[in-house]
Amino acid sequence: MQHSWAACVRTVAKALDAAEFSHDALLNPAKTLSNRVREPQSIAEFQDMFAVVGVKLVYIDSFPGGKLDGCAMVVDGHPVIGLSGRGKRLDKVFFTLLHEIAPILLVHLVI
Repeated sequence: MQHSWAACVRTVAKALDAAEFSHDALLNPAKTLSNRVREPQSIAEFQDMFAVVGVKLVYIDSFPGGKLDGCAMVVDGHPVIGLSGRGKRLDKVFFTLLHEIAPILLVHLVI
């Protein structure tokens, strides 16, 4: 089931546009994310905010019985962060987003 969910993230990511990835540019959204989440309407801007720095942000609802909150992967030379919204709690989604930014910033993914 987790592989199927990740495959859906990969498929959606392939259809998204994003600038060339910039590690240094990603530092700003990563540092300011906790301040931005204080305004729930700012969530609508996240996909564009990350695309500008070359990261594709994808939301795929969790599958019934699924255990993944999110993932980080590389698709077509771009880092991709997939979020599932599992648990339906905004704080958990933001934690997962920050958690998935870490391997990109720490260069644990080969881009």
